Amino acid sequence: MYVREKIELSPHFKSVEFKCPHCNNIYINTDLIDMLEKIINSSNATKCVINSGYRCGYYDTIIGGFKGQHSKGNACDCKFYSNSVLIPSWKILCVCQDLFKEGGFAKINNYSIHIDCRKGSIYRGDETISNNSVTYNFYEYFKKRKEDVYEKNLNLLNNSNIEKFKGVLKND
Repeated sequence: MYVREKIELSPHFKSVEFKCPHCNNIYINTDLIDMLEKIINSSNATKCVINSGYRCGYYDTIIGGFKGQHSKGNACDCKFYSNSVLIPSWKILCVCQDLFKEGGFAKINNYSIHIDCRKGSIYRGDETISNNSVTYNFYEYFKKRKEDVYEKNLNLLNNSNIEKFKGVLKND
């Protein structure tokens, strides 16, 4: 489903955040919003700031050289925060890889990423290098482990719940 009017899309997003800066039109695929909410929930992010959402064909061609997923209402460029701290792009990209088997994800800079909900293909990029896929595995590309990405979750499990698990193990 695509949204064209000014409405609240989800707990974290309003449609006006995705409007084209050239023509002010709104055209957003709600699958993209679902993806963004899943990323927030899985990464312990508290908010996501949209840098660029929908772009009319004219504007997308001017700034990107071609009509891409932004002009289809399928993409946004954004950054994620945990409270007021920016989450590094490599961490969010690894979370995206874990959550989604198709779609487009790319590093724009150290904190901003491209996300799109394309169907039937994938894009795993590093736009500091090119607009082409550069990897099929962000963990290998960024030389990271699951423990690096989900460190906070593992610490919560290890520190606050360890006594509960010890009790369960003793009772078995």
